[in-house]
Amino acid sequence: MTEKSGIQSSFFHNGDLRMHFLRSGTGPNALIALHGFGRSSADFVRFTRPLNKVFTVYAADIFFHGKSTVERIAPDRNPLTTEEFAAFFSAFFDHIGADKVWLMGYSLGGRLAMVLAQNMPERIAGLYLFAPDGLRSSNPNLGRPGARLYDLVLFAKARTRPQVAG
Repeated sequence: MTEKSGIQSSFFHNGDLRMHFLRSGTGPNALIALHGFGRSSADFVRFTRPLNKVFTVYAADIFFHGKSTVERIAPDRNPLTTEEFAAFFSAFFDHIGADKVWLMGYSLGGRLAMVLAQNMPERIAGLYLFAPDGLRSSNPNLGRPGARLYDLVLFAKARTRPQVAG
């Protein structure tokens, strides 16, 4: 583990999956940050300081990005099934000691956050989604039909808000 400006770099291993993540903050709420396609956990470094009192932020390199790896890749199937992806993150939540987590995702990371929320709603406190991939609108006020909803913030529970450190 290395430390730079209060940010710790670590790895979590589960089976043949190895995920790199950056940890910052000491807030009482766990926030898992998932980046967009072709990006890395470093994208969230600039966001951590304002969040550090409310959240402990875990910015993950999603698989096949940054320093995260999948040791087995079968050419005839997707590298990870939805069930494998959810099970991996459930084990990660256990590893960091979080019964429930907040998810923040940008683009592909937003899509993956929605997959996790759909497959393990009991472990998700809420979602912050920014231009999530796969979420579309037919509202003509948002441009042509099928335009993406940008800077959309969704919460798993309408009245749920993160606790602030005392």
